[in-house]
Amino acid sequence: MQRTAYKKLPPLGKLIAKCLFENGISQCQLAKDAGISPQHLSKIITGQSEPQLKTIRKISIALNVPYDEFV
Repeated sequence: MQRTAYKKLPPLGKLIAKCLFENGISQCQLAKDAGISPQHLSKIITGQSEPQLKTIRKISIALNVPYDEFV
């Protein structure tokens, strides 16, 4: 992911970035665990892509965070 100021991230991006930091997981590992490409994950985090609900569910499962927190 490009170095984007945390405060400039969209709400979903902030939540994902926070979970990554707190769990010590890399974006590449999360993308692999969620079954999406690292590029797609990066675009979701930076707000360049609006993910489908099924993609958000995959990310929430991979992060072990309740789906409700993402939607």
